[in-house]
Amino acid sequence: MSDRMSTNLRLVGSVGPWLLAGAVFGLSGCSTDVSDDPSEEQSESVGSTEEALTSAPASMPNDGSCGFKVTSNYLSRRSGTGYLGELSLKNVSGPKAKSFEIFADLGGAGIRRRCLLADCTAVDGGYSFTEPLLVKLLGISQGATLPILYGSPDPYSSVTPYVISINGTKCDPVPPQITLTASSTLVTASGSLRLSAAASDNVAVRKVVFKRDGVDIGVDTTAPFTLDVAADATLNGRKAYTAVAYDPSGNSTTSAPVRVLTGIGNKFFGTAADTTADYSQLLTYFNQLTPGNAGKWGSVEATRNVMDWSKLDTAAAAFAECGDFDRAILWSKAALAAARTDADRSEVKSSLVLYEIGQPARVP
Repeated sequence: MSDRMSTNLRLVGSVGPWLLAGAVFGLSGCSTDVSDDPSEEQSESVGSTEEALTSAPASMPNDGSCGFKVTSNYLSRRSGTGYLGELSLKNVSGPKAKSFEIFADLGGAGIRRRCLLADCTAVDGGYSFTEPLLVKLLGISQGATLPILYGSPDPYSSVTPYVISINGTKCDPVPPQITLTASSTLVTASGSLRLSAAASDNVAVRKVVFKRDGVDIGVDTTAPFTLDVAADATLNGRKAYTAVAYDPSGNSTTSAPVRVLTGIGNKFFGTAADTTADYSQLLTYFNQLTPGNAGKWGSVEATRNVMDWSKLDTAAAAFAECGDFDRAILWSKAALAAARTDADRSEVKSSLVLYEIGQPARVP
């Protein structure tokens, strides 16, 4: 490890592996940060400036990586359940880097005290690694690799690193793509509503945040991105659900809203129906019903002097079957008023009489 660090950065002298581990874990008893120790700061500033003088400037590749590659290595196990890990940042085809940012998802593991050859800070979902004084002074030229050491007191799981920026330029400016669906857009009984987001990105989707009316209600960090929402009467009304996809660079995209209407234990104000099939479950969900065209003269007398009150009669019969005899009587009387012949009036009256005594009219 020390040979690689000296070769890539052309430092004077070498550092033994035991000393690197001691710097990371503080085995020598010193827990002072590098920035607060003048001797360590001086050792970082000692190096050849030949590289800076002779290297030709390179352009920034436009492939989302800035021309750099970061990999993760498991070096050794430390006492207890922890481990010593390494991130290797290699300049493959990019410009000389005087500053950088790496994001690494350590699989839930933490970092003990500090990192070597990078400043590391805990952030949402992992750690951010940025350039130390050594890189600010000497830079990382093409072909060079910077080894970043860190110690974790936690068991090793998985480590996924990403290059976020080089020299202050974000490497990946492309936002994710996302669409959202709901298992139902009409909820009339208590249960569970599943939200499903289909998200993709040119690098990776780091997480999807689900929202209801703009308020966060859940997060999923692994595909398929889903969230089960408890649906009960407290959600009655119309709600707008959205999902926001984030990539490791912080780019984000919000899905189009999915609107869900919840009416548990409530009935909607009213609707209009026009055919027999429309009536089967209407009164389960609606307080009021209006026959669509049944009461219009264009329907009752579509042909001159030919009266058809059957749709009004159907509406009355539907209410009666559901036990709503007040409305059955109302629409039966409307059908009676539309009847022009004695035979028609007699048929409607026979149904009306049954409705008035609380019985539905059924064909034998």
